[in-house]
Amino acid sequence: MGTHNNFSVRSSAASICMHFANTFPDRAPVDLLIKLSVANEDWYVQAPANAALKALAQSTPGVLKIYYERLENENADERALAAYSIHSIASVEPELLDAGALKSALKRLSRKIDREAITYLETAIPKVEKTKRKRFYRYGL
Repeated sequence: MGTHNNFSVRSSAASICMHFANTFPDRAPVDLLIKLSVANEDWYVQAPANAALKALAQSTPGVLKIYYERLENENADERALAAYSIHSIASVEPELLDAGALKSALKRLSRKIDREAITYLETAIPKVEKTKRKRFYRYGL
């Protein structure tokens, strides 16, 4: 379904993945979500796919790396969507993000003069700085 030519079928796949991410996060196919959540995908596909990825950020912290990597993308729309997604996470679960990593990303984006993405990160950073970061490995060595 996720690779079907018809966007309605891909949208259904993304919506099913969003449901899985919220109810059975261990069953959500992250590899498919990565493909469906890109900026050049139809909005009805990428919006639920990105919602699913953001929902997985708490249970699967590695998902955040997807957005950090997309901030480095050649496509300005992809960078803006990644920054918007990070901003969205900062608004709902700021404890999942690292202010230092956001500041580094902002510094790199500033070199590209990427106004839309920069604005999203600039407004996300204060939200993250006000919150104590969640430790993912509570029982590590």
